[in-house]
Amino acid sequence: MASFAEFTQAVSSLGFFPVLNFQCGTWRGYAVSIWRSSGRRWFATAAVRIPNLSGVRKTLKNAVKELGAKPGVVQQCTDTRAMFGFTLGGTEDTRQSIQSSLDLMAATLQKVGIAPADSCAVSGLPAPDSLCLVRTKDGAYSYQPVMASVIRSENAEVQKRTEENEADGSMVSGFVGAVLGMLVGVVLNLLTIIFLERVIALVFALVPLAAMFGYKLFKGKMNKGAIVIVLLLCLFAVLLMPYLELVYYGVHDYGVSLGEALPACVQLYVENFSELTGELAQLLLFMGLGVFIAWRSMFGQINSAQVRASQLQLDSLRPNPNHPAQTAPQPESPRTW
Repeated sequence: MASFAEFTQAVSSLGFFPVLNFQCGTWRGYAVSIWRSSGRRWFATAAVRIPNLSGVRKTLKNAVKELGAKPGVVQQCTDTRAMFGFTLGGTEDTRQSIQSSLDLMAATLQKVGIAPADSCAVSGLPAPDSLCLVRTKDGAYSYQPVMASVIRSENAEVQKRTEENEADGSMVSGFVGAVLGMLVGVVLNLLTIIFLERVIALVFALVPLAAMFGYKLFKGKMNKGAIVIVLLLCLFAVLLMPYLELVYYGVHDYGVSLGEALPACVQLYVENFSELTGELAQLLLFMGLGVFIAWRSMFGQINSAQVRASQLQLDSLRPNPNHPAQTAPQPESPRTW
């Protein structure tokens, strides 16, 4: 089995270049990103544009089968990318194996009439003149056709926005917004627990997401301190939920006024805290799952991550060989006699 270094070398020999953990390039007209998984597995994504996804994955599987391969090589299909998964042969030449697999991917897409992407992945403009590695709407990285002017303009905007935030952002005002956002997330979770009698991890993800949204809305400084504040508020939310639940049942079931329930439930909460440890542990577990679900979105909003992602696009920017300017014949030089 080829090592990671041998695999990378084989892919590079086919005209691909490294960006992060990916190898990017073009194959049979498609913008393609390749990455190696553990063991013998590796994956390739082709940039496409599919306005209607209904039945496309099944159609691709049937096409792969007709071409003599296993339908399982078709992994995923979105409106911007088609992902295929392959397994390296034990004795087969690595370069030849990769080349054959990429040929199969291109032939499958062509067989069902899915052409290479012909619009900018960022702006949607037609006839993109460049290619770069971008994060698509579904959160995955993919090598996509883009307009170079759009990428450079976006990079300049990110630089300007982060510089302004570093100069004018306030962690105090951000904290106020994060608290308000956290409370919104807590209320939504309490409504789920009380009325559906269920604890749902996806709803718990709203707590860190709402807290981060509030922090950003109130012009908080978007550094790593924002993440710390949101995580601390998530822990506080775990402690707050049982208390608010007591307040609700005190008002709803026992007819106590809200003004009386608030202080009375504080005392009740403190006195019975040891009996609530089981519920708190369950809430903490689900909050951890919620933070895990929301982590990529949260971390991607801080300034350093925004700048890094924007710079990654610039670093991976290459001319699009499918653009008319690249494919049109060059005019002959004027003849001198």
